[in-house]
Amino acid sequence: MASKRSWRTEFERCTEDALQQGVISADIVERCLSLSLYCDATDERQVDYAFTQLLHLAGRLWEEQGRESGQRPIIAAMNIALSAYAATGDPQAVCVLAKRLTRHGVSFLSLALYDKAVATDVPPRAGMRPLAIAKLQNNRGNLLRELGELDQAEVALTACLDAIDRTSDDEQNLLSVALNNPALVYFRRKDHARARDTLVEALGAMERASADPAETAITLDNLAQAEIGLARQTGPLWLSGDFVNANAAAHFRTAEHYLERAQQLLAEQLPQSGEDYVISLINSADLAAEWRDDAKRGEYGRRALEIVERGNISRETSILVMSLNGQLLLDAGQPDQALALLRPVFEDVGSTMPSHELPSRFLTTLLRSATLVGERALTERVGRLLAEVDDDMLGRLLAGAAESEAQRLFHPYGDRAELIVGHCLFLAPGGLAPSWVYDVVLNRKGVLSERQGLAWLRARVGSGRSAELLEQVRLLRAEVSRIDLDGTRAGAIQSARRSYADAVHRLAQAEARLNRELGPAQSAPPRISSADVQASLDPDTVLLDLVISQGPGGHRHYTMFLVRSGGPVEFRDLGRLENVNERIRALQDVLAAAPADDADHEDRAAALRRAMPELFLPEDVLAPHIVVAPTGMWGLIPMCLLPDAEDVPLIEHHVVDVVPSARWLLKGARGSEDTGVPQVFGDPDFDLGFPQESPFLLSIGLPRLPHTGDEVRAIAASLAIEPIIGENVTRERLLALSRPRILHLATHGVFLDAIGSLAEQSEPRASVMRMVSGTAVVEDQDISGWVTVDAPAAESTASLYQQRVEWLQTIGPSGQLSRSALLLAGFNRWLAGLSTTPEVGTGMVSAGEFALLDLMGTELVVLSACETGVGAVNYADGTLVGLRTAALAAGAACCVSSLWKVDDEQTSALMSAFYRSLADGHSSGAALRTAQLEIRERGADPYFWAGWVAEGAITGPR
Repeated sequence: MASKRSWRTEFERCTEDALQQGVISADIVERCLSLSLYCDATDERQVDYAFTQLLHLAGRLWEEQGRESGQRPIIAAMNIALSAYAATGDPQAVCVLAKRLTRHGVSFLSLALYDKAVATDVPPRAGMRPLAIAKLQNNRGNLLRELGELDQAEVALTACLDAIDRTSDDEQNLLSVALNNPALVYFRRKDHARARDTLVEALGAMERASADPAETAITLDNLAQAEIGLARQTGPLWLSGDFVNANAAAHFRTAEHYLERAQQLLAEQLPQSGEDYVISLINSADLAAEWRDDAKRGEYGRRALEIVERGNISRETSILVMSLNGQLLLDAGQPDQALALLRPVFEDVGSTMPSHELPSRFLTTLLRSATLVGERALTERVGRLLAEVDDDMLGRLLAGAAESEAQRLFHPYGDRAELIVGHCLFLAPGGLAPSWVYDVVLNRKGVLSERQGLAWLRARVGSGRSAELLEQVRLLRAEVSRIDLDGTRAGAIQSARRSYADAVHRLAQAEARLNRELGPAQSAPPRISSADVQASLDPDTVLLDLVISQGPGGHRHYTMFLVRSGGPVEFRDLGRLENVNERIRALQDVLAAAPADDADHEDRAAALRRAMPELFLPEDVLAPHIVVAPTGMWGLIPMCLLPDAEDVPLIEHHVVDVVPSARWLLKGARGSEDTGVPQVFGDPDFDLGFPQESPFLLSIGLPRLPHTGDEVRAIAASLAIEPIIGENVTRERLLALSRPRILHLATHGVFLDAIGSLAEQSEPRASVMRMVSGTAVVEDQDISGWVTVDAPAAESTASLYQQRVEWLQTIGPSGQLSRSALLLAGFNRWLAGLSTTPEVGTGMVSAGEFALLDLMGTELVVLSACETGVGAVNYADGTLVGLRTAALAAGAACCVSSLWKVDDEQTSALMSAFYRSLADGHSSGAALRTAQLEIRERGADPYFWAGWVAEGAITGPR
């Protein structure tokens, strides 16, 4: 057995012998591990040497014999680190080893090491224990943040702060560092206000500790990013023309101030601060781009380039500077010079870093430059690389992300997809799309919407803990919707927004836990290809897949892909987005307005023809079954009315179905034998007795729909069931449904489109400005609005009514899934401020709640109400967010919904015809077409029949 004096010599000989063997034997591994026990944990050099040798041995074993064998030397190293901590009270060895493990890609072992260190009972040594715990928890929290475990990261970082004596001058430097880290967690959650407040506190600690000016500058740079985040939350900076959003502008100006101060401090520390200085200049250039200040942007780019040319700047940061200056050259109309600047970097990068590690910003600038110069081969090469990098990263990012986090993460990938499609099709010959370009569309469009509902989760969740977590998600989703639709409970509008944000945060925690339980293979969106989609189409079907693309000129266009069961995928440019949207809005205005009795039908028909967007060329030969996957505003118009190649409405000769995205085509059979009897709801009692209990009448309330009672009775009779009507049409009864074969709902629907209201923007606030660490910092303080005062019961009820009306009509919910809602029994009573039972609640069911109904296997959902097909456009993945997509996300095979406020009597007639056609064996899409044609043949204007859309029915005409 080796003595402590000779252990290092024997250990070195043993590990070298092990590493030189072709296959490391078990005996020599045991010998190495035994010798490592003699390392003097109090000797820093011995500890570091032991780490190095053991990690080398672990690497060989892991590669040669697998994970279990490879972990044994790492565990030995971890024991040495923990012994060093226990013996000295100094966590340095633990922190060093954890960082090395993270660099080697085994972060889970780093986390395990920190967990054991935190739990180790170390006797206090001259007050070292609290600071040791603070350092360990700080590093542990940062690692958890990097791994995306934000809740656990916040707990660890809070423990770090609790271990620091904030009144001690000696601990202010550690405090300033510790405060920066939770701010980064708040950034990830988009809680920019909390990040800002935490960073301001960090600046105060830096001032008290006389911190390094460079560290202060970095905190100021982070503070600027918090202000930029707050600016973007208030809406776009430029409203129209030269008008700016005053609230956003104030935050952007504050961010400018912080960046300027940061750069002053960093300039004084050159050349040591060169890296941080360049990054701050890039941030200022991005801010100048927000202001459309090309002169300032160019100045920042030149200054950054000068610093890079002096040397000592990392390759990664240098490439970002090249990207910025390439963008400036492009914007100046000099794509050839931009390409000359960027191409050498791209060609030489293999010697310093893998090409897939190039920043996406660099690749997108190179893509734009190559396309404008006409370098087709380079355009395709860069486009493919950018798509591959994004595919790999996106799958990993979305795998464990909560839905709110997924939305945040997805946006830049969606934007880059627009660039890839627009640029790579720009040089494609003959209107034929390369299959890899269409694959980019298939793996971006619709990937968020398919995760929203119960069908996605139920297909992956088994029993036990995952089922319990799923139920938590359902309950929290319902709570989020209730808070968002009833903001009056919170008092001030900003308080309501904070309550909503808190509920979203708790929901995100539950969703993240569920996704972690499912694992990445289950929670990541599956990749599909153009070949998969073509194989799902029969010869009588053509898919029209509409997307948004961004061409070399920077303008966004609508692009249509024409996909058939065989042959190449074709594509067609449909025009600039703003021009097409203008025509779509004009079409909506004409169609959604009920014609007056004395209307000039010829003028109305002419207006419709002028507004109709054009999809087809005269030479196009269309299949009898057309499936449309719309995007943007296209989802808000009746596709059946669009003219075919011969200028005849598609409904004349084609069955037109709609799907949320082409991904829907690959979901397989959606019907199920495990479904219950059909359920028909309608003619709800919106009042539930409120006029008798309230001293005032509603100026705004829902009238009972006279024809829905007849509609639901007739449909229920045809299905041989009893309808659910009147006071029984409650939230609780609807949300408790389980897999009905058919679900029919005849009631009022609403789309709440109030966003960024004047009341919210002008709600009083107080700003406090003070000097911290030599910088003027701004902190906002809310002043409560909608103050509740003691008043007689009748007046309080009337006041609550006014607030609820204001909230729904002029302020509106925050979440996209809360804006579309069905109105049920008791809505008028709730609106009037009277008490309702838990079964009735608000009398509203939002799209967010509807998406979590159990409609697995349900063949058909009919939302026979106004505006149930209207929704918010999710420009991240190109889909519509509303009740109709919620029904599909819940598991339904098809949803029939309306695009505008429909006529009660004509709707009843159309529904009767629709169900008769279904009974004759037609598919849902074909049955809807038959019903629409029947109403049209009676001479009815398109207003009365064209606003109905069947989404999800892809079985083809029958």
